[in-house]
Amino acid sequence: MKHCNGPSCGVVIQSVRAPCCRCPCEKCKEADEPLPKKSDDFFDVGPKRRAIKPKPSAPLAEKQSGPVLSDVPTISGPVDTFLGSRGSKSRPRSFTMGDSKWEKIVAALNVMLATGDFSRAEVPHAVALFERFHTEVYGIPPADLTSKERALACSVARRLLEKQLGGDMEALLEFVGWTWKDQRQKMKWLESTGNVLNFRISWFAQFSLRTLTDWRVKNHRHASGGR
Repeated sequence: MKHCNGPSCGVVIQSVRAPCCRCPCEKCKEADEPLPKKSDDFFDVGPKRRAIKPKPSAPLAEKQSGPVLSDVPTISGPVDTFLGSRGSKSRPRSFTMGDSKWEKIVAALNVMLATGDFSRAEVPHAVALFERFHTEVYGIPPADLTSKERALACSVARRLLEKQLGGDMEALLEFVGWTWKDQRQKMKWLESTGNVLNFRISWFAQFSLRTLTDWRVKNHRHASGGR
């Protein structure tokens, strides 16, 4: 038996361990009541604020002060043509000159050589003339003059014709003929001295500024009375 531990209670309880044997006084009942649970508002420091209800959102077009995205002009035209579509795998076109087309050019050149009429000659005929003289002087055709190299050689020869010869096609053909005439003379001189020519005239060397300058030097010497 034990007395209650309340501050002003003298009721005797039977056992402290028994949960059902508690003091019946009002003060002890109040002391035994559990504390109220703390809500989340307990951790909010400061005065309570009135809850603000959100206003209904207006449509996107009404909120925007400037133009709508649909009204903004898009970039098109040359920019799209230059950039192309994203992810496209298109490759730049490569220019070639196939065998069938080249055979027609060679046939037309043979007619010009037979008749001596070069009035209808064009840049591809000058490249074909280079191939013809290369085969006659060296004894073998230029294997490096492939379908792709033919187109490239024509491009280089055309630039030489326009930039250096003023578009004079007859001067271009004369320049090609002089190159191989000079090359043959060099080969004969080297053979007579027991030497071998180590430099071959390729299509790039044929239509280069260096060979063109040599031709101009020869013409200048011949015009001034030299050899």
